[in-house]
Amino acid sequence: MTNLNSNIALTRLKSQQLISTKFKKPLELISWLGAIQGQDYAGAKWALGLRLLGITDTYVEKEFAAKNLLRTWLMRGTLQIVSADDIH
Repeated sequence: MTNLNSNIALTRLKSQQLISTKFKKPLELISWLGAIQGQDYAGAKWALGLRLLGITDTYVEKEFAAKNLLRTWLMRGTLQIVSADDIH
């Protein structure tokens, strides 16, 4: 059972892009995941930083300024970062 648990954990880490990420830009990652969630703005941006090697806060802020990424409170009052293309 331990091996099965290890495989499940590894699969979850990969699917959440926490290891072996294939994305380079926030918009690519958000579009693939659907959204990034956080309790606050800094936490949600940190979730991006954990998944994108070499990304900077300045770059993420430029994506928000260009309106490629949006922050919203779609569910339960928890902040989400979403692609502008996904908001209708």
